Amino acid sequence: MKTAFTLIFALGFLLVNLAYAQDEGTKKVGILPVKYQDARQVDAANMITNLLYDNFTNGKRAKVINREFFSDLQNEKFLTSEIDFIDGETFSKTKSEGAKYLLVAKVATCKVEKKQGTNSNGQVSYYYQCYLNVGLRIINVETGETDNSYTLENKTGYFQDWGKIFTDRSTESGAIKIAVDDLQKGLTEFMNKYFCVEARVLKVKETKGDKLVSVLVGLGTDDGIERKHDFLVKEKSMLNDEPYYEQIGEVQIEEVNGKSLSTAKVVKGSQEIYAKLQAGATLVVTSKTK
Repeated sequence: MKTAFTLIFALGFLLVNLAYAQDEGTKKVGILPVKYQDARQVDAANMITNLLYDNFTNGKRAKVINREFFSDLQNEKFLTSEIDFIDGETFSKTKSEGAKYLLVAKVATCKVEKKQGTNSNGQVSYYYQCYLNVGLRIINVETGETDNSYTLENKTGYFQDWGKIFTDRSTESGAIKIAVDDLQKGLTEFMNKYFCVEARVLKVKETKGDKLVSVLVGLGTDDGIERKHDFLVKEKSMLNDEPYYEQIGEVQIEEVNGKSLSTAKVVKGSQEIYAKLQAGATLVVTSKTK
């Protein structure tokens, strides 16, 4: 009986620590409904809200508060207020959920124009083109101050994106949707900069002599990972109850093997990465930011 109790206790302790290890260092974020300036921007604001949630929930970048938690902010007073205006109750609610940051966005510009084009047969066609400018703010819940800001624009979509001119631009809403989709590149850069992907280096995959060729990492299709994505390799430890990282190399995704599994080719630091893994060190890969 005593042995069984000891085993159950040990298993419970292991699971708790495993969960802690997975959560450790992961930011928790509240994403507020995207603000706008007037009723003509409502559709764009709703689409951008969906885009933000999709990017944050599909992957290991951050934990996100359930969007229904902020349903009381779906009102004109909040949605048309200044981007940095947030009342004390919202901060208190966010803290109660354990989030350290609020992501606030506002549509600064949503300009839709009707254009005329001519196809290869000389026929005149009309289409709509949309230019979007969206301001993003990362607000620290403890201080109420803006830690970082960023601007998303779909410049190529507005000027000469000929490949999409006749693709679902027959309506204003279609043009807005394409413009929102075009924000993805800038949003990825924003997230790589401020919400880095982090995952464990799981094991050695291939070696040649004493040289490490590739490793398996805990990233996959669920994280939006694709071949040739570059990552930094860091040794992770705890100092004064805080995670501490030391960069030791770089890898590039060679093959995506599953939802949370990929093969990564070692680009830099082969010997040190190999030695650290053999010594049982905790190694992680993180987004390589510019």
